[in-house]
Amino acid sequence: MNQSDNKPDFDLSRITWGYREMFARAIEGLERDGQIGPERREVTDTFFRLLRHKSGPHFDHVLKEFLGSLNQRTRWLLDLPGVFEDFCELGRELADDRLSYALQYFRLWGRGGFGNTPERVRDLISHARTLRETDGDLAQAFMHGYAELITHLDSHEVQIFINELRKLHHDRPKTAQDFAALRLDSAHTFVRHLSCEARLDDLSDRLGRFIRAIVGRPVRLGDLSQLDVDYLVERNCRMVCFLDHLFLPGRVREYETRARNESVYWFGVLTCAASLKLNSFTTIQGKPDAPTITQWLQHDGELAARVTLIEIVRIMDYLRSHLPGARRLIDFGVDEWTRACPPRNQTEQLLLDCLLLPSRAEAQRRSGSITARIHQAAAQLQSIADTVTIARALELTLDAPVPALPFFPDFEYFSEPGDAAPGKKIRQKGKDAKGDKAKETTPSGTPSPAEGEAQEQDQPDDVADYAYPEWNQALNDYYRNWCFLREHYPSSKHAMQLSPDEDEQQQIQNVRRMFERLQPELARKEKYLEYGDEINIDRLVEYLALKQEYPNPRIDFYEKTFIRQRDLAVALLIDVSGSTAAYPERAQATTRTSTNFRSDKRIIDLQRHAAVLLAEGVGTLGDDFAIYGFSGNGRENCDFFIYKDIDESYKEAAQKRLAAAYPMANTRIGVALRHAQTKLRDHPARRKIIITITDGKPQDSDYDPVTRYAQHDVRMACQEAERGGMHIVCVSTQENSRADLEIMFPHHRFVILEDMTQLTDVLPRLYLKMTT
Repeated sequence: MNQSDNKPDFDLSRITWGYREMFARAIEGLERDGQIGPERREVTDTFFRLLRHKSGPHFDHVLKEFLGSLNQRTRWLLDLPGVFEDFCELGRELADDRLSYALQYFRLWGRGGFGNTPERVRDLISHARTLRETDGDLAQAFMHGYAELITHLDSHEVQIFINELRKLHHDRPKTAQDFAALRLDSAHTFVRHLSCEARLDDLSDRLGRFIRAIVGRPVRLGDLSQLDVDYLVERNCRMVCFLDHLFLPGRVREYETRARNESVYWFGVLTCAASLKLNSFTTIQGKPDAPTITQWLQHDGELAARVTLIEIVRIMDYLRSHLPGARRLIDFGVDEWTRACPPRNQTEQLLLDCLLLPSRAEAQRRSGSITARIHQAAAQLQSIADTVTIARALELTLDAPVPALPFFPDFEYFSEPGDAAPGKKIRQKGKDAKGDKAKETTPSGTPSPAEGEAQEQDQPDDVADYAYPEWNQALNDYYRNWCFLREHYPSSKHAMQLSPDEDEQQQIQNVRRMFERLQPELARKEKYLEYGDEINIDRLVEYLALKQEYPNPRIDFYEKTFIRQRDLAVALLIDVSGSTAAYPERAQATTRTSTNFRSDKRIIDLQRHAAVLLAEGVGTLGDDFAIYGFSGNGRENCDFFIYKDIDESYKEAAQKRLAAAYPMANTRIGVALRHAQTKLRDHPARRKIIITITDGKPQDSDYDPVTRYAQHDVRMACQEAERGGMHIVCVSTQENSRADLEIMFPHHRFVILEDMTQLTDVLPRLYLKMTT
């Protein structure tokens, strides 16, 4: 393809021969679609002016990215000649600075990273030019974070962000780049401060503790976007609550202050917690016979409206009477709902009258009104079943269904019978963040009854992806969503046989006896009681003798046995990096013909056997325990292996998976510790412990070996665990110096082995020492 009227002064022979055919197809496609041509002279001239530009011998790579960026999502820019010219001009300027800048620039545009409106693109070009004058790397980092930035900030707020960015760059250039790309938590905090936006991720821990304090058990919080979004929009629904799950908006930005936006979350959690505590419909919603309240009531819509109305009043009255500190929050929620949605019919007006009624005392004074009768009826109810009985008897006619309230769980959210329990599916956050197609699969350890013997079969290999932050001590901040972790259930098809030899069998028996000796200590007998389950014959005889002399001798001949419960959950986290394929140094110094069974064991074999010993011992005590493994190859490829999950029995399937453990790649400890915390977080046990076993220093392909970046990240993960009520203990070899271990594991919670051959002796004793 040579020069033509459509392509003045442009010849494909100037392009690297390997790209010519691709360039020709791209140009012909744009001509065919009418994007360029004689009738669009201004855009066409700009287009070919960039193609003719030469900025070094490798500029063809930039042009390739430019043509690829003009996809169906971004071609609208060709309809705006002025903006398109500015866009191409900036690309040329970046290429003159550094080809990699232009490559990233066009790639980001092709992914839609500059927004989808002319105003957003103009702002990006203007801000990028301004920052480019300060530092080219800073401009690049800003463009990487721009797509997320504009979802939270308007144009004025983006300018404030840039002003802060330039101040930061003056003192700390590298930190400014991470800040601009929104890789740091401090950057997200600053954005939220600007936008006054409240986010579920930031409040989830506090909200979770709050709802647990009211309900008395954990309730998982999830993003409302995980549910059927179309149905939620149709219902104008802001929250959905089930027995163990509460779904709230991912972010709230309705008011001018963050405190008011956060109050939306607190009020919603408050009403849902009260709904669960009072055995409202949320405790059965989503079950096969109760997908919605209307279907549960045999499609009686009028009865469902009456029941919903009474339940709302019952829950609000409970909050006002039992949590008087929440009254201001309740008034705020009701006032905002009234302002946003004035009553449109009789039902909504009645609901508003009931919510505005200040107390039951007022209801008593207005005993003749329907609102008073509803309040009086609600005061007598104990559960949703009682409400249905009262609603049937109440003389009340409603002209419309009760609307979905922004601060109350929606009883009409439809949950398909037979679906997985709400919240059981996990989105692949890691892959989503990297642009791959997301999958949803059900986590392991909860096979459906229909699977039958499938419990003993191998679980699917790829279960879920997670994104975790990582701490940078030098910046004193987190890299946000930095490490991507994938869970695996190892295939047991090629598992090693775990048939222990004679020495191993003896060791297993010794460990069992060691743990069994602890069992009698868990039971103690209280004597000299006034009442109890048993009678001490000697004390009874003494009592009868005393009764002959004294009218009312002290009754103390009863006894009662008390069992001390071990409220404990433990996760054993095993390092399965490539270094575990080696033999311990002591074992390497011995001959392979030694009768000591440990002398011919690799580190991975010793860790596996130690896990078997611990499992056998812990099984005698009845403690809940899990066995996990971790490895990885860079921050985007962190692996987490589930050999035995916390809610899974230690049967043949788990034993086979443990036998399939084998050495992998590198040692990235911080993200593994964070995921182990995630696995234990919802467990009801009072004490939670993570024991990690590693044979070497934390190291990975993108760690800086000169600094102790990795060690400080592990320390921060341990501090996060402490804040969550968990404790982390490490068992390590001398590959980790004491100085490194003191950094990584605060309060000296670590044990240093001379070599891994000591592990099978130390681990059971360490467990007993920590848990008794």
